[in-house]
Amino acid sequence: MRRLVRERFKHNTAKRIEARWGLDPRTARNVVTQGNVSERTLTKAALAERWALWMALGEELFGQSYAEWEEQRLKSIIEEAERDLDRVRRLRPQGPALSERSFAQRAAGVVDDAEGDEPSGSRDCSGSVRRSSGRTRQAQG
Repeated sequence: MRRLVRERFKHNTAKRIEARWGLDPRTARNVVTQGNVSERTLTKAALAERWALWMALGEELFGQSYAEWEEQRLKSIIEEAERDLDRVRRLRPQGPALSERSFAQRAAGVVDDAEGDEPSGSRDCSGSVRRSSGRTRQAQG
Protein backbone atom coordinates (compact mmCIF):
# COMPACT_ATOMS: atom_id res chain seq x y z
CA MET A 1 0.00 0.00 0.00
CA ARG A 2 2.88 2.33 0.83
CA ARG A 3 4.43 1.96 -2.62
CA LEU A 4 1.06 2.26 -4.30
CA VAL A 5 0.12 5.59 -2.66
CA ARG A 6 3.62 6.99 -3.17
CA GLU A 7 3.51 6.19 -6.87
CA ARG A 8 0.03 7.59 -7.25
CA PHE A 9 0.58 10.77 -5.25
CA LYS A 10 4.17 11.84 -5.87
CA HIS A 11 4.10 15.09 -3.79
CA ASN A 12 2.53 15.70 -0.38
CA THR A 13 1.29 12.11 -0.33
CA ALA A 14 0.10 12.05 3.30
CA LYS A 15 -1.80 15.32 2.98
CA ARG A 16 -3.39 14.26 -0.29
CA ILE A 17 -4.67 10.89 0.98
CA GLU A 18 -5.74 12.55 4.23
CA ALA A 19 -8.01 14.88 2.28
CA ARG A 20 -9.03 12.41 -0.42
CA TRP A 21 -9.76 9.43 1.85
CA GLY A 22 -11.01 11.39 4.86
CA LEU A 23 -8.23 10.25 7.23
CA ASP A 24 -6.75 11.92 10.28
CA PRO A 25 -3.16 13.20 9.80
CA ARG A 26 -1.55 10.47 11.92
CA THR A 27 -3.28 7.65 10.02
CA ALA A 28 -2.38 9.21 6.65
CA ARG A 29 1.29 9.46 7.69
CA ASN A 30 1.23 5.84 8.86
CA VAL A 31 -0.09 4.70 5.47
CA VAL A 32 2.66 6.62 3.65
CA THR A 33 5.54 5.63 5.92
CA GLN A 34 4.60 2.10 7.02
CA GLY A 35 2.04 1.02 4.43
CA ASN A 36 -0.16 -0.30 7.22
CA VAL A 37 -3.88 0.11 6.88
CA SER A 38 -6.68 -0.99 9.14
CA GLU A 39 -9.94 -2.34 7.82
CA ARG A 40 -11.50 1.05 8.51
CA THR A 41 -8.77 2.89 6.57
CA LEU A 42 -8.99 0.43 3.70
CA THR A 43 -12.76 0.90 3.57
CA LYS A 44 -12.38 4.68 3.43
CA ALA A 45 -9.76 4.36 0.68
CA ALA A 46 -11.92 1.95 -1.31
CA LEU A 47 -14.97 4.19 -1.07
CA ALA A 48 -12.93 7.19 -2.22
CA GLU A 49 -10.98 5.44 -4.99
CA ARG A 50 -13.52 2.82 -6.06
CA TRP A 51 -12.28 0.21 -8.57
CA ALA A 52 -9.07 2.08 -9.37
CA LEU A 53 -7.71 1.16 -5.94
CA TRP A 54 -8.69 -2.51 -6.19
CA MET A 55 -7.23 -2.81 -9.69
CA ALA A 56 -3.97 -1.20 -8.54
CA LEU A 57 -3.81 -3.42 -5.44
CA GLY A 58 -4.44 -6.49 -7.59
CA GLU A 59 -1.61 -5.60 -9.94
CA GLU A 60 0.67 -4.95 -6.96
CA LEU A 61 -0.19 -8.23 -5.24
CA PHE A 62 -0.41 -10.54 -8.25
CA GLY A 63 2.08 -8.94 -10.61
CA GLN A 64 -0.37 -8.67 -13.46
CA SER A 65 -3.41 -6.64 -14.38
CA TYR A 66 -6.93 -8.04 -14.22
CA ALA A 67 -7.10 -7.98 -18.03
CA GLU A 68 -3.88 -10.00 -18.27
CA TRP A 69 -5.17 -12.50 -15.72
CA GLU A 70 -8.52 -12.81 -17.53
CA GLU A 71 -6.75 -13.36 -20.87
CA GLN A 72 -4.55 -16.06 -19.31
CA ARG A 73 -7.60 -17.73 -17.75
CA LEU A 74 -9.53 -17.71 -21.03
CA LYS A 75 -6.54 -19.13 -22.92
CA SER A 76 -6.35 -22.03 -20.48
CA ILE A 77 -10.10 -22.67 -20.88
CA ILE A 78 -9.72 -22.68 -24.67
CA GLU A 79 -6.70 -25.01 -24.51
CA GLU A 80 -8.58 -27.42 -22.25
CA ALA A 81 -11.60 -27.37 -24.57
CA GLU A 82 -9.35 -28.09 -27.56
CA ARG A 83 -7.77 -31.05 -25.73
CA ASP A 84 -11.22 -32.41 -24.87
CA LEU A 85 -12.37 -31.96 -28.48
CA ASP A 86 -9.31 -33.85 -29.74
CA ARG A 87 -10.05 -36.64 -27.26
CA VAL A 88 -13.64 -36.89 -28.50
CA ARG A 89 -12.47 -36.94 -32.13
CA ARG A 90 -10.09 -39.81 -31.36
CA LEU A 91 -12.94 -41.78 -29.77
CA ARG A 92 -15.21 -41.28 -32.76
CA PRO A 93 -15.30 -44.37 -35.01
CA GLN A 94 -13.73 -44.13 -38.45
CA GLY A 95 -16.16 -43.85 -41.36
CA PRO A 96 -19.78 -42.84 -41.09
CA ALA A 97 -21.42 -42.88 -37.70
CA LEU A 98 -23.57 -45.88 -36.76
CA SER A 99 -26.80 -43.93 -37.24
CA GLU A 100 -25.64 -42.86 -40.72
CA ARG A 101 -24.85 -46.49 -41.67
CA SER A 102 -28.20 -47.66 -40.34
CA PHE A 103 -30.04 -45.00 -42.32
CA ALA A 104 -28.09 -45.86 -45.47
CA GLN A 105 -28.89 -49.56 -45.07
CA ARG A 106 -32.60 -48.89 -44.62
CA ALA A 107 -32.63 -46.57 -47.60
CA ALA A 108 -30.97 -49.30 -49.67
CA GLY A 109 -33.63 -51.80 -48.56
CA VAL A 110 -31.42 -53.91 -46.33
CA VAL A 111 -33.56 -55.87 -43.88
CA ASP A 112 -32.69 -55.65 -40.20
CA ASP A 113 -32.70 -59.46 -40.02
CA ALA A 114 -29.12 -59.49 -41.24
CA GLU A 115 -28.01 -57.67 -38.10
CA GLY A 116 -30.04 -59.92 -35.83
CA ASP A 117 -32.28 -57.12 -34.56
CA GLU A 118 -35.53 -58.79 -35.50
CA PRO A 119 -36.75 -62.35 -35.60
CA SER A 120 -36.78 -64.11 -38.90
CA GLY A 121 -39.92 -63.89 -40.93
CA SER A 122 -41.55 -61.70 -43.52
CA ARG A 123 -43.18 -58.31 -43.26
CA ASP A 124 -46.82 -57.87 -44.07
CA CYS A 125 -48.38 -54.69 -45.47
CA SER A 126 -48.71 -53.08 -42.01
CA GLY A 127 -44.96 -53.31 -41.39
CA SER A 128 -45.42 -56.14 -38.88
CA VAL A 129 -43.11 -59.11 -39.02
CA ARG A 130 -44.82 -62.44 -39.45
CA ARG A 131 -42.80 -65.18 -37.83
CA SER A 132 -42.73 -68.64 -39.19
CA SER A 133 -44.59 -69.72 -36.06
CA GLY A 134 -47.58 -67.70 -37.18
CA ARG A 135 -47.33 -65.00 -34.47
CA THR A 136 -47.12 -61.37 -35.53
CA ARG A 137 -44.86 -58.75 -33.94
CA GLN A 138 -45.05 -55.04 -34.72
CA ALA A 139 -41.87 -53.91 -36.52
CA GLN A 140 -39.79 -51.28 -34.82
CA GLY A 141 -38.45 -48.20 -36.56
